[in-house]
Amino acid sequence: MRLYQAWLLLVLIPCLASRATAECDRRSIPPGGIQWALAGMGISAAHVDVGLGTGKVDDFTTGTLDLRLGVALCRWPSLTFGIAASGPLFHTTGYIPPGNTSRSELDALAIGLNVVKRWELVPGFEILTGGIVGALRAEYPFRDGIQGRSSTWFATDEAGIEARLPGTMHLYALVGHRFTGPLATPGIGPRGLAGPVASLMAAFGQF
Repeated sequence: MRLYQAWLLLVLIPCLASRATAECDRRSIPPGGIQWALAGMGISAAHVDVGLGTGKVDDFTTGTLDLRLGVALCRWPSLTFGIAASGPLFHTTGYIPPGNTSRSELDALAIGLNVVKRWELVPGFEILTGGIVGALRAEYPFRDGIQGRSSTWFATDEAGIEARLPGTMHLYALVGHRFTGPLATPGIGPRGLAGPVASLMAAFGQF
C-alpha cells in the first residue's frame, strides 16, 4: 500500500460511513469551531499521534518512530479508524553491496490501516485493543541508489492503556506482536522484522 492510497482510504471511509449516520449531537459544542465542523460530518474525534517505540530486527531490539492519524465516527465513538506507520531508527546491519565500502542504515517502513477499540477503565483512563494490516518495505539507501529493496504484508495485534488529559492531548502505551510475510532484503532474515513491538504515543487533536 502506497502512502497516498492509505491517505485516500482514510478520507473516503469515514466520509462514506458518515453518510449513513446522523450528525453528532452538537448541543454541547460551541458553534463555528473545528469540533463543530467535524460533528456536522459525523466525525466525533480526529487526532494525529506521534511517539517512540521498540521493534525487532532479527534478534536485535531497536528503537522505532511511530506516527498515526485517526478518526472516530459518531455512530461508533469507541472505535478509531486510521493509518499507522512505523520504522526503525538508526539500525545498521552487516550488509555491504558490491561496489561499496561502507554500510548504510536499514530503511524500513510498515504502513497500514488501523482499528482501535476503547473501553473505559475508570474516569480518565481507557483500555485499548486493536490491530493494523498493511504493507512492509525494507531497503538500504546508498549514494548510487537504493539497494536490496523488498516488500511484503504485515499484521499487528496490540493492546494498551490511554490517559485522557485535559484539553487536546492524550497519552497512551501499546504492546503487541507483528506478523509478516517473507522479505528478500539482504542483511536481515526473511521475517527479520516480525516480533514483539511496543509504543509510547502522544495524541493531539479534537476528542
